[in-house]
Amino acid sequence: MATHSLVAATSDTIRIWDLGVSSTKQKTSSAYQRGHRSSQSSGSSSNGLGSGTEHVHIATDAVHTADKPAGAIDSIAAVSWASDGNTFVVGGRGTSMRQYGRTGETLQDIKLNRQTERGGNMGIAAVKHYGSASESLFVGNSTARQVRRWDFVRKEYTMCQTHESDISCLAVCAKKRIVASATAQGGEIALFNLQYNTRSDLRSATHKALTCIDIAPGLRSHVSVGSEDGLLQLFDATRSGGAPLRSFSHLHSAPLRGLEFHALSSSTLVTVGLDKRVVITDANA
Repeated sequence: MATHSLVAATSDTIRIWDLGVSSTKQKTSSAYQRGHRSSQSSGSSSNGLGSGTEHVHIATDAVHTADKPAGAIDSIAAVSWASDGNTFVVGGRGTSMRQYGRTGETLQDIKLNRQTERGGNMGIAAVKHYGSASESLFVGNSTARQVRRWDFVRKEYTMCQTHESDISCLAVCAKKRIVASATAQGGEIALFNLQYNTRSDLRSATHKALTCIDIAPGLRSHVSVGSEDGLLQLFDATRSGGAPLRSFSHLHSAPLRGLEFHALSSSTLVTVGLDKRVVITDANA
């Protein structure tokens, strides 16, 4: 049984679940197997179902409560796991971000640069680990309206891009070396190319708050953005200043709160909204 971890946070409490995940295969009926063998012998392509249906079982092995981030974070808004699953970072409104071990122990506080602060604590809207060993962390600072990169080894920030409005969401793609960020007002969507240190902007079809963003992991240069009015937009990242390739206004009747491209299909998107719906969309349809 493989072990995985899940972290969830309220404004001031962090819990980590150790999950045991196992799978079993249920054999198909003899009638189906005979039909499947017959279709294979006639030259039809196999869909991989002949060996049965796979069932995934998830069991909670342990639950941990992390050290409270009092003094560093007043209200938690974002969390990101490192690629090895042994550490995670939380951010929100406060003076620092905090790195935890997988059982909730505090490892270090990452101070925020207060030189650009507009007064009071800073607000971190999003954090995303980057690199094969998660050697850096991209931080969407909504108060300073900046996206910066924290280097865990050098323990310093590098500036990526700024916005005219508060940053609301952030996505990274190590394979394409792109960072994408969007804002809560004005419909700003910016892409930063880490290889060439260049920025390009996309043109949103709505000026409502942009709430979630993701970059397609495959060969296609697609970026998708969800918004407060329930709109899902699909962009071509190679067309600077370009309008959406497609817009989907019928998927959700309430604000979008999350979206993600399928790991193996750049045209398949999963979205979740405050209408309590999870929708799988074929962007090519």
